[in-house]
Amino acid sequence: MVSPSRVLITGADGFTGRHMAEEMTQHGYEVYGTVLSGELGSREFKVDLLDHDRLRDVVEEVAPSIVIHLAGISFVHGSNFQTMYGVNIVGTRNLLSALSMAKLSIERVLLPSSAVVYGNVSQPLISESCKVIPTNDYGVSKVAMEMMAKNWFDDLPITITRPFNYTGLNQDSVFVIPKIVDHFKLKKKAIELGSRNVRREFNDVRDVCGIYRKLCDSERAVSQTVNVCSGRPICLDEVIDRLETITGYKIERVLNSDFVRTGEIDTLAGDSAFLNDLIGSERLIKFEDTVEWMLQDLGV
Repeated sequence: MVSPSRVLITGADGFTGRHMAEEMTQHGYEVYGTVLSGELGSREFKVDLLDHDRLRDVVEEVAPSIVIHLAGISFVHGSNFQTMYGVNIVGTRNLLSALSMAKLSIERVLLPSSAVVYGNVSQPLISESCKVIPTNDYGVSKVAMEMMAKNWFDDLPITITRPFNYTGLNQDSVFVIPKIVDHFKLKKKAIELGSRNVRREFNDVRDVCGIYRKLCDSERAVSQTVNVCSGRPICLDEVIDRLETITGYKIERVLNSDFVRTGEIDTLAGDSAFLNDLIGSERLIKFEDTVEWMLQDLGV
């Protein structure tokens, strides 16, 4: 009997990590994970990405055939940018170094970057060939991570992804869609937001995890950078309109200038042609179905 392939997911206790573990488990993989703190599951290890020796020990113990690197910092609080740069760049380098030194038969290392690297691009759908011009620290950290990771292309089977915005059940309410959903769950009279006219994709985390799994299976995705996107941008006013339709509840929309970000990107939507070429075209979950899933506590 053939043993199931082992996958190591860094950041396994995070929003994407939990859904990714479920996706891989459902498809027959033996899933292991790293976490930074908290209670450990039976196949989880407490690891700080900045601790190279600890990373190497865990890699050698698990001996994974696939590594999906989801640990990192995506929401920056105040002056926390120094930690973000350290974790997103140095932490990723430590992981790649540990994998290289372990001399394992690794089939794939999936490194999610971010579509934020594109900055403000004046075209409706952004392809991988577009120049990267990040407008904030998070985007800069991801560009630097990508450039660093390419130094390992000859040594490891790396795929870099640039996911556009996605959301889903149990995402932290510091992010805008769960914040809006929570306001509807709690029947708040008003919601304070920054610019409601910026347009973003808000894809479903379950779709993203399925795409990640398929990219891990695609030999053609090695040493490639791939958009993970739908090409379906909507603005926050449309999001609220749809939630009002689904719930039958109206909410007042209040502009709070403190929530308007410096370097805000007007429109961020991706061209999925290359992605579809690699894994086949996907029938993605509709936004309405995603928010209904997130509203499940209401029984909607």
